[in-house]
Amino acid sequence: MLEQKLIRGGKSYWGDMAMPLPEERGGPPSAENASTQVRRVLSQ
Repeated sequence: MLEQKLIRGGKSYWGDMAMPLPEERGGPPSAENASTQVRRVLSQ
């Protein structure tokens, strides 16, 4: 679920401020990159 949020962006879980759309962030991360990012954050 978290990986898909990183890839797609959206507002529902980020409070009042929407997460920027992928196009505004330089394009969506790859599925592998999103997975790596989520694992890194959750390991902290």
